[in-house]
Amino acid sequence: MTSSELNGLVLPDGLVAPRDVPERVKNKLPDGWRETYDFNTLFYDAFYVPRARAVCLICPALLNFRDVLKSAEISIDGRPARIRTIFSQRNYAEVWIGSWRPAEAISIAINGQSFHVPISHQDSDTFLNANVIMTMCKDGKIEWIVDWLNYHVKVHRANAVLFFNNNSTAYSKDDLIAALSGIAGLNGSIVIDVPYSYGVPSVNAMKFLQKGIWNTARLRFLSRARAVLPIDVDELVSPIVGSDIFSRTTRSVLGYNLFRGYWRWPHPDAEAGDTRHRDHYFRLSNDDVGRTKYCIAPRGVLGVSQWGVHQAVAGFMKPLFFADDVLYWHCRNISTNWKYNRSRKASPELHSDDETRVALERVFNSEI
Repeated sequence: MTSSELNGLVLPDGLVAPRDVPERVKNKLPDGWRETYDFNTLFYDAFYVPRARAVCLICPALLNFRDVLKSAEISIDGRPARIRTIFSQRNYAEVWIGSWRPAEAISIAINGQSFHVPISHQDSDTFLNANVIMTMCKDGKIEWIVDWLNYHVKVHRANAVLFFNNNSTAYSKDDLIAALSGIAGLNGSIVIDVPYSYGVPSVNAMKFLQKGIWNTARLRFLSRARAVLPIDVDELVSPIVGSDIFSRTTRSVLGYNLFRGYWRWPHPDAEAGDTRHRDHYFRLSNDDVGRTKYCIAPRGVLGVSQWGVHQAVAGFMKPLFFADDVLYWHCRNISTNWKYNRSRKASPELHSDDETRVALERVFNSEI
């Protein structure tokens, strides 16, 4: 278990106009949005990609910062450099700057002020041929994280984790490394601090960080992994008869599985602050989460696609990729209630789900 760093750049207040708000949400901004919106981050990470012979900057949605970058003076290891291409999606952007040799540092001059940022080198060896579970978390209880990993190691043969620690105050990166190092079955794994704003929780168009980090992972760390499962700590992928999610994905034609999610609740009398994954085996008659998750093989046909939070293929083709024998359970009370209050009591219509109960019992060996 090791750690790594992101090499980003947050511009000081007043140097340039702050990042715009996306046009499509300007008329429906929630109260308090300024407290979490990312006004000043130019890029989250800078790393060299040998195959492209370029430095890649992973950025939040650029908006007006696109012009800031295009007018900046850029040098790599003291040599003038230019932007080769900017690939923009709704929530993040890749900026590719040509460099014929591996680079150590990038310098960017904006309005007379220069910034010097280290450049990392692509690390595709740590997760070579690994079944990688990937997440980003802020202050989720360490016992939740350990339970979540143990479940996926035992049920789906995960053997590595790429963990992004987003501004946690309840523990440090070293605390996480110590806890995760004790999990049998995990081999090459990395914990990375992510010191950036997640974004406005209630507005998808103003949440830039997670998609940017997922594609940092895709390009910098995971290009030679066997398969990657990007899910949250409150989500458990259901067992697959005779297989596991990583094997099922690598054996699929396109190296990609998309699956639906269903809420699972703890016992109606359980205390919200004390529940664990093992307690979440109750359901309602209508328990559809309404959001998908996925597993992807980076060396498969779709591995080069841009990785989103809920899918790697969007639009009209998305329904073609559903795996009907796979689903995930979204554990209602495994939450710090950062997005909205999930700790309130559930409906009396809750009933025990035997499939979930048996699966959890096998892993956690508890009397439930």
